[in-house]
Amino acid sequence: MKKALVLLSGGIDSTTCLYLAKEEYETYALTINYYYRWDKELEATRAIADASNTELLEADAKFIKEAFHVFKRYKDDDLRWPFYIPAKNLLFYAIAAHYAEYINANAIIAGHHKEDMEFYADANKDYLSSLNQLLIQGAMIHNDFRIITPLADLNKVEIVKLGHELNIPFELTWSC
Repeated sequence: MKKALVLLSGGIDSTTCLYLAKEEYETYALTINYYYRWDKELEATRAIADASNTELLEADAKFIKEAFHVFKRYKDDDLRWPFYIPAKNLLFYAIAAHYAEYINANAIIAGHHKEDMEFYADANKDYLSSLNQLLIQGAMIHNDFRIITPLADLNKVEIVKLGHELNIPFELTWSC
């Protein structure tokens, strides 16, 4: 059976991806513990992994910080700025590729949805396709994997509907 590594945050999107992946892959979950991550997110991630009988890998990445924790000043007119993590997806996917190689994963699965694809420069299809090629080129042990974003064409309402069809225990999730 093919293997997948799902980036699991504990929220609705990544949890939906996990349950989708379990239908097709031997599935592992990866959560990245960056600086000042909410305890509730981590608790949710662990509860979801446990409820879905999925092995959870936890990567300690305390060096990854939101701009608010790095810079004393930020632009008040842009509410995203304090919570912005420069190169977040580049860092997260590099960490995921590291684990994917060790477990011989065929897929790295993430919960980017339609709004993410339109709003975030490092979450759109072109960026992720290019990043996927770089990760494969850099892999030496196992490079037969690809980044998959099964929610890329769905909005939040559609994701929740899909989650209900998959019988996801949404009461375990925590969204920031």
